[in-house]
Amino acid sequence: MRLDERPALDRALMAARRGQRRAGAVVVALGLAALVLALVNPTVSLAVSVLAVVVMGIVAGVALVRSAIRIPSN
Repeated sequence: MRLDERPALDRALMAARRGQRRAGAVVVALGLAALVLALVNPTVSLAVSVLAVVVMGIVAGVALVRSAIRIPSN
């Protein structure tokens, strides 16, 4: 497909990428917190690591859903 044949898909992909950029900063911060907490309490460190993955999925999912709502059906 040519680029001009799929504008709705292109908008959805760009929205998902913007969501991943936002999630990236949060995941890095939570990763650093997990690294520090691993020295103190490994169980809490594991919970923070899992939270980072969940947050990344939620932020990217919300961006994708928001872009899908804005896409007019042809």
